[in-house]
Amino acid sequence: MPELDNFWVWVVALLMVGLLVAYVGPDVRRLVRGRNVVLAGILAWFLLEGITLSPGLREFDQATYDYSVLCVFLSSAAFLAGYHLLTPTRLFDPVALRFRLLDDPEALWRLVLICSLIGFLPIAYYSGLQLIELINGMMGMRSTWGGLIGRARYGGFRDAMLMLENFVIGAGPLALILLLNRRVAVGRRLVCCLVVLWPLARAYGAGTRSSLIMAVLPAVAVIFFASNRRIQQAMVVAGLIAIPTVYTFMAAMLASRSSGQLSWEAAAQVEYMGSELLQELAYIVKNVPQNAEYQWGYNYYVQLVNPIPRYLWAGKPTLDTGILMAQLKGAVSSTGEPYLTISPGLIGEMYLNFGLYGIIGLSAFGGWLVRGWDRIIERHRDSLSTMVFYSMGLAVLFILGRSFTMNMFYGMMALYAGVWVTTEWVSAKGATSSAAPSQMMLGAGFAPGRTVP
Repeated sequence: MPELDNFWVWVVALLMVGLLVAYVGPDVRRLVRGRNVVLAGILAWFLLEGITLSPGLREFDQATYDYSVLCVFLSSAAFLAGYHLLTPTRLFDPVALRFRLLDDPEALWRLVLICSLIGFLPIAYYSGLQLIELINGMMGMRSTWGGLIGRARYGGFRDAMLMLENFVIGAGPLALILLLNRRVAVGRRLVCCLVVLWPLARAYGAGTRSSLIMAVLPAVAVIFFASNRRIQQAMVVAGLIAIPTVYTFMAAMLASRSSGQLSWEAAAQVEYMGSELLQELAYIVKNVPQNAEYQWGYNYYVQLVNPIPRYLWAGKPTLDTGILMAQLKGAVSSTGEPYLTISPGLIGEMYLNFGLYGIIGLSAFGGWLVRGWDRIIERHRDSLSTMVFYSMGLAVLFILGRSFTMNMFYGMMALYAGVWVTTEWVSAKGATSSAAPSQMMLGAGFAPGRTVP
């Protein structure tokens, strides 16, 4: 098979890099924006593979390859058009206003307490407080599937109750604010320490990159948004420098999760990282609708109803795009059940559902939503709690490059439910937080003159 010519992917990638440089300007901290995270995600998930010409891509002809690159370009252009040309949604404005109340340490402590009780009680009940076995099961990566608190893929009441763990996972980054605040009582800080460590341990034990990104980035954001300009710039630069190391660690985690023990040497043996989304896009445009029908939004419907507990709806649909891709590629057992799921990439998923029109329309819709999300940092940059929640959304935006999945929203959804209860409680008591931001920064030992990009 002749060598692929990747001229056009270089053109699109350089154009994307040029746009990022223009958007960031002289302040590297401006990378921390929803728009820029999406563009960086397109570079990481799709264009980098096109530049390096992974072995999987070499199985396609030049026309399929070029058409796939065109799809990436159209998606990026439509996203930016929706971001800049459409009136931004105000859907997230009231959400951000509720988070501002958490800049009061007392309100934030109530949130941590509420989320801890809701999240930890089912874990304590179903594990029987067998702490050693519980920890071993959690840290065994994919080999134990969570041990005592492992959940079945198609679970019942027990699994639904254990899903309440998302309240702790969502509250973890915000608990770090109290943990770093020297004015908070030692007993409360010990509770916060447990809440902070729990999502990190669970992410490592899951052996999945998405869980790790969702646990680590919002926690790092606490330090970032509470620091001064110089430290923020240093953190962004350090993060960029660390990308190769982080990529290698995630490859090692992916290769080691079945054994349950992290092995850096295993990273070199990984041939498919799951970030090869340009080849998945090429597979989709080559086979849809020739060999597989358009889904016409069915996969999105499956995700939207996914939060409904299965014990309430036994017949809840399960055919998401990850399973569908596995079936199309023959990654199924003798019984027809898929033994893995394959991420189609968000752009490929759009094409799988609605073709080229889906890529253009849904990308523009995504740009409109992301512009509304970026209103949070523009209007509430003085609120640390709100900025941490904003960073959780940035982590989701990056991960969604792999496919649209409601699982990534569960922590945020649970956290907002806890915030709603907490803020209603605070409002009922007539509490205010007018002086809270500076108190939180000084109490944590950070520079009071911090600036947010």
